[in-house]
Amino acid sequence: SDNNALLTLYQDDKDGADMGGLYLFIDDSEDLYNYVLEFDDSIEYDNESDSAAEDDFETTKLDIQGNTYTVVGVKLDNGGQLEEIQLQAGDTTIWLEQSQPVTRVIGGEEHEIELVDVNEDESKCGVTVDGTLQWVDVGQTKRINGVEVGVTDAITVHSQAQDTDVCELNLGAQEIILEENKEVQINGKDIDGSTVTFDVAGDQWDGFTISFEPEDDVYLGVGDSFQDPVLGNFKLSFESIVANNEMVEFDSSGEDLTVSFKNTDGKDIELPFYCSDNCDNVADTIYFGEGDEQDERWYLKAGVCSGTTDVADCEGAKFLVLQGDEVHVIEIDDIDTNDKEITVEDVTYGGTKTTDGVDYAAAGQAVNVELPAGGSTALLTINGSQITFTGGAGDEIVAFNTEMETMYEHGVQVDSETDPIIYVEENGDEQDNTNDDGDIHSNIEITLSIDDTDKELDVDVTFIDNGALNGPVDVSEDDDDNTVDYTQLGTRIEHDSEEGRSLTLHLPEEELYANVFVGPTGADVRIATGSAAAVQVGAAKLASEVSDLGAQNTVIVGGPCANAAAAEFLGVSQANCSEGAPAENTAEIVAKDMEGSVSILINGYDALDTRRAARVLYNYNDYPLAGEKVVVSGASLSDISVTAAQ
Repeated sequence: SDNNALLTLYQDDKDGADMGGLYLFIDDSEDLYNYVLEFDDSIEYDNESDSAAEDDFETTKLDIQGNTYTVVGVKLDNGGQLEEIQLQAGDTTIWLEQSQPVTRVIGGEEHEIELVDVNEDESKCGVTVDGTLQWVDVGQTKRINGVEVGVTDAITVHSQAQDTDVCELNLGAQEIILEENKEVQINGKDIDGSTVTFDVAGDQWDGFTISFEPEDDVYLGVGDSFQDPVLGNFKLSFESIVANNEMVEFDSSGEDLTVSFKNTDGKDIELPFYCSDNCDNVADTIYFGEGDEQDERWYLKAGVCSGTTDVADCEGAKFLVLQGDEVHVIEIDDIDTNDKEITVEDVTYGGTKTTDGVDYAAAGQAVNVELPAGGSTALLTINGSQITFTGGAGDEIVAFNTEMETMYEHGVQVDSETDPIIYVEENGDEQDNTNDDGDIHSNIEITLSIDDTDKELDVDVTFIDNGALNGPVDVSEDDDDNTVDYTQLGTRIEHDSEEGRSLTLHLPEEELYANVFVGPTGADVRIATGSAAAVQVGAAKLASEVSDLGAQNTVIVGGPCANAAAAEFLGVSQANCSEGAPAENTAEIVAKDMEGSVSILINGYDALDTRRAARVLYNYNDYPLAGEKVVVSGASLSDISVTAAQ
């Protein structure tokens, strides 16, 4: 549905979400999906009776979600409209001839299936699985030696020499009942939350709809999937979260705290804060800087450095300058009252610059101090033993609440030199709370406070406009000392909520999104060059049904003389298909890049050799499969040797 599945912040062990973070949330109060099967042409049937309708539908095949289902029974309502249809589906549908056993791999296990007999009225088949015999009625299933066997048709054939009856079987079968306005029934069990609706009028059937509403809320973490519990043919997979993040970090150690981020040029900026008087009283002051002395303080625009005895006491004081959109940390490196010079250092980029002609004796002299980077200036006013960080004749001194842009154009602001609050604004200063792409962004308010119990400087998030998702939540069921939260843009906020010693904002360059796929249950996901794509595996097709080997990943079984896909793979024709064939008692497993997809060929000397190699590929972890080709040899299905091709 349009709004049923969304990303939400969650942590609750009982729901399988033991780690705090983003989950794909499926709401149990709404339909997750409505699957509609609509026929190209109406199906007409005799609606005089159930048996008459069954005669019309008998052994009809329906292609549903990529799998084939066989109609084995129908029921009509009192008005003669289709009310119930019974289907069978299996991993393998085969016509089996009497006394001609076949071997099939079902559910990862190899089984030998044989038709023993069909009764005279063609209503049941005697089938053995690995020697165990059961009689199965047409339209029914039975579990024989661990394999669900369904019978969809039975024919008695009396030849001159012997009976050669045949029976259509669904191996690994499911019995499925679709009934109007009822839950789907699989092997006698109702699938809670499912509802069937037929598109039918009189004696014409045009399709049906299956809707599904989960019984409980579902939370899928990254790497998790939700398989459709109705027909089981598709799954919803939460493969990854996509976000290119930068960090703004708050790190406290006793009486000191540092705010770290990168400027628009990727240079490290570290803003220090400290508390006076040992942090032993909540009334103590928190300052912007590294200590109480003038040369340890950091100043914003209009801030004043007052020397105790002389203006030279301000050597070492730091201030912030915006050069374009780059924030620079500038330090007063030297004040020379004799030579009338003042030298500043660019702490962020390196280099010093000296401005001469400074008349320290003149009251309130305005000095355009030259800055090292780019030859620009910042305006200082010197008045006796004081320096006022006045503003910018060229580049601007950072003021209270001036936004300093980060590498990904988020904003960091400091609202005061004493007892400051730090603001981090996603995607810059947008007054309408959306950026140019229409993404909702938030202003995150971070407060520094004094914990007089342990005499430490604490950090905490006190406000997020536009709201967070629904946090904060504990990091995990085993860790309730740390929390995680997310904004609507996708900023991840990690906080030491117990001690208040650290806070980290993971700010995305663009709005966070998730890679979520709906695909067949036999699908895998390949991640390449930063993107993800669903890759279907496990779909069986005849060689004649595959027009382009490069269009999908394929496993080709059989030699080139009998399999056109194998011939294309090897680049041979019917005339020379036997050239280079494997030796007796051997088979080859060959992998080849087919223009972006991968094809694997299993080619044996005979059927037993091919089956032996198929078993090796199925159990690939148990054998030394390396390189583009290996040779599988042996005398039976248990005598197996794998060697690299020479």
